[in-house]
Amino acid sequence: MKESARPHHVLEDLIPDGSEFVNNIPALITRLEKRLGGARLNYSSASIKRLDAWIRGYHGSHTTAQTDPRLFQELSAYYGEVLRREINGQWKVHEEKVSAGHIQLEPNIAAVINGRPREIKPWSSVLTALYDEDKRGTKLSDYFLSDSGLK
Repeated sequence: MKESARPHHVLEDLIPDGSEFVNNIPALITRLEKRLGGARLNYSSASIKRLDAWIRGYHGSHTTAQTDPRLFQELSAYYGEVLRREINGQWKVHEEKVSAGHIQLEPNIAAVINGRPREIKPWSSVLTALYDEDKRGTKLSDYFLSDSGLK
C-alpha cells in the first residue's frame, strides 16, 4: 500500500513517538514555561486555567488549521503531567494499530478512577482545545474535570 493511501493517526505529525515523548516530558514542560514568559508552573489543577488564558490569546492570532507540533507537545506534556499527578496515574505508551503495517505509540495515562481502571488520552483533550474548530473556546480546565473524574 502506498504511504499516502494508508490510514494515518492524528498523532503521526504531532507526537510521532509516544515513548520518546514520555521520556522528554520534563524538557517539554521547561520549554512551555519559557514560552509562557519564564514563570514556573506548579502542576496544580488551578494552573490549567493559566493555560486556558494563554490558549485564548493564541486563538486570537492563529487559526485552528495552524498546527504547531512543538506547542502541542509542550501543552500535552504539562496537561498530562498535572492530570497524572491529580489521579495518581502512570504514563503508559499504548500501541494503537493504525493499519496492517503501522502502529502509533500513544502517550496515555493509566489510572484507577472511582474504582475502575481507565486509560486517558491527555493529548486528545489538548488537540480538541487547540485545533477543533467546532469546540473552539472550550477550556482545557473543563476537559481536566472530565478527564480526572472530578466532573
